[in-house]
Amino acid sequence: MLNKFARALFTRLLTPVARFLLRIGLGPDAVTVIGTVGVCLGALVFYPLGQLFWGTVVITVFVFGDMLDGIMARLQGRKSTWGAFLDSSLDRFGDSAVFTGLAAWYFLDGDHHLTAMLSMACLVMGSIVSYVRARAEGLGVQAAGGIAERADRLLLTLVVTGLVGLGLPRMVLTVVLGVLAVLCLVTICQRIVAVRRQLLVATEQPEIAPDADADPLHEWTPDPDGVPAREAARVLLVNQHDEVLLIHGYDTDDSAHHWWFTVGGGLEPHETPAEGAAREVAEETGLRLDPAELVGPVCRRSAEFRFISKTVRQREEFFLARVDGDYDFSAEGWTDIERRTLGEFRWWSLPAIAASEETIYPSELCAILEPLLAGGWDGNTRHIN
Repeated sequence: MLNKFARALFTRLLTPVARFLLRIGLGPDAVTVIGTVGVCLGALVFYPLGQLFWGTVVITVFVFGDMLDGIMARLQGRKSTWGAFLDSSLDRFGDSAVFTGLAAWYFLDGDHHLTAMLSMACLVMGSIVSYVRARAEGLGVQAAGGIAERADRLLLTLVVTGLVGLGLPRMVLTVVLGVLAVLCLVTICQRIVAVRRQLLVATEQPEIAPDADADPLHEWTPDPDGVPAREAARVLLVNQHDEVLLIHGYDTDDSAHHWWFTVGGGLEPHETPAEGAAREVAEETGLRLDPAELVGPVCRRSAEFRFISKTVRQREEFFLARVDGDYDFSAEGWTDIERRTLGEFRWWSLPAIAASEETIYPSELCAILEPLLAGGWDGNTRHIN
């Protein structure tokens, strides 16, 4: 819940700090490690000594590193699988330290075993919440969300712990930890139900004829280095709220590999990029655009990525188009391969893109759109990664 409503706000607040850290030569991975070490020290040094308020202050300062590293990576225009893995792994250390530090205090000098036991229950339940999501993604389905996500648990625990350190009755913390343990259990059940629903839907999908899309890469021609390649055009569809339309995509041979990307695709023979862009918009969304009304190309790139378990190369030109966000998009024009690899449409605001932990292409999307939305296209075509 907090991820959905507050992450965009904190992203705007922390972006100047992220820019400063990059200027002084600090990288996202370093910030991840520093933040985790700070959280662990604050929890495992201050909490066992009964310094609940000051421990919370130290932890809160370093917790922001958990957001800063992602913002820094996006400002650099890169999406690192290693960085995401490192961040997720070290988060478990920080969370465990917070609840272990509380348990240590209340098992020892704090002398209230019920509070200590509830703190350990939150540690265990929180770990299972995270495990369910990780295991689901390993199966190629989603298990994010729920009534008590990590940010919700951490925020509530830190706020109440800090207030107890300032004199709030200890019983308040006991009750909150008990409620959190129950909410974690509810979240686990919510995620398990979501996974079961997705897997049932997947098994009920009709089988595709063996010869359908027998060669999904038939439009791709090998470059001199042997990598299948094609020319393509994409469109940045922006609505009246300055939100851009993205589509959820999946790899047919690796369901755990998924991403969000802009509308568009490969060009047909003798087709101009603008004509191909308009055609792709019509096929993928049902929306008809006049190629002459497309703005750009505002940017271009040559991208290599994994598709159908192969490395492919796509040379893309991006155009800008303003559309009505209330349009009812249609997937009737999708091919069989698109029906197997494409999912939902979603409008994304720039803060939502900057705050998201999802893989979004192109990685420089925010940097591309910011000047276009602020002052329009200046006539120059940017080269992006």
